[in-house]
Amino acid sequence: MAVVTLSREMGSGGAEIGLLAAKSPGYRFVDRERIFARVKEAGHKWDKWSEGMDEHTPRLWERYDWSYRGFVAMVQSAIMQEAVSGKVVIMGRGGNFLLKGVPFALRVRIVARLEERIARVSRREKIDEDSARRLIERTERERAGFLLTVYGRDGKDPGDYDLQLDSTGVPVERIAAEICAGLYEKDRLMDEEAIKGLAMRGLAYAIKARLLTGLPFFMPTLDVAFDGEAVCVRGVVRLPRERALVARLSAGAVGGALFFNLEAYLAARQDALLLLRTAIAEPDYSALFRTTESYRAGAEGQQKTQEMLRALTGLLHDVMLLQAGAPERVRNIDITAELQKMAQSVSLHWIEQATQAIGQAESGMRRNLLRSLSLDALAAQMARGA
Repeated sequence: MAVVTLSREMGSGGAEIGLLAAKSPGYRFVDRERIFARVKEAGHKWDKWSEGMDEHTPRLWERYDWSYRGFVAMVQSAIMQEAVSGKVVIMGRGGNFLLKGVPFALRVRIVARLEERIARVSRREKIDEDSARRLIERTERERAGFLLTVYGRDGKDPGDYDLQLDSTGVPVERIAAEICAGLYEKDRLMDEEAIKGLAMRGLAYAIKARLLTGLPFFMPTLDVAFDGEAVCVRGVVRLPRERALVARLSAGAVGGALFFNLEAYLAARQDALLLLRTAIAEPDYSALFRTTESYRAGAEGQQKTQEMLRALTGLLHDVMLLQAGAPERVRNIDITAELQKMAQSVSLHWIEQATQAIGQAESGMRRNLLRSLSLDALAAQMARGA
């Protein structure tokens, strides 16, 4: 079920190599036509985007155009859907960036000397070599611009791939055989956790595409990502009905989006904030004691405790991001000001100790029915480290 992404310099024989690699038993070749067939399923509106924007450097107005963002999201979602199905060779369009970190994805780049590429393009397109050189330069410039705009990388760094192969003077069959050999190695890295992780990442891109193409209003700072536990949707909306529409579109994405109970999360976060404030700055534990008394024994109390500890971990993560100078990655954006004050009051070492204490509390509370006392002890332990 391993997956191949294939990036190529124009004229390096990448498409031919990809077709040969896809002849491995059960594999499929996913090229431009296959990807944009999926995009066009969303409606005729996207035909023009598919024809004019494929691996194209977007102009300034396009970069901020909601439709362009929707088009890119649909391309990414189509690629991820193909990857989730497994046993595919995916050509270009940033697939190597989308599948970064997937253990069973083999990310390949094909390169060749410019002279050989010019000769190959000249023969294929039936044009002279000067025209072939200009075509290569223009195509490479457009591809790099597209990748730079979408992923912040131009696709030329060998470090962005698992394998870079030079096809200069080498039969394409030999290059394809090397890729197939790499597939066998990647197959060994497949396990249930890795497969689930890819499926959840695919779900995140499906939700993002649905939001960017289905919302009737502009949603700034929209981000949809799988954080290792759940698919998280972040962004700014003005009205309750807008938030309700975002929730409906997210839950309706193919793949079974996880339901996010905002009210329950805010309640858990409020308790987590109280615990943090007590540990960092407030020596009076009376307010904390009144809150932790509500954390009872039983299944309901266990779930409430777990939700609070997850919220607490998320707050600490945001504090760490603020310390690192990355406020754009903070999730709890509505309380950034308070989190910033906390970030200025504690050290990275304290955050590490607090995170370890939370892990110990989670482990201990599976056996301890007196959860309120455990939470009080957690706050005291964190306070000693502050």
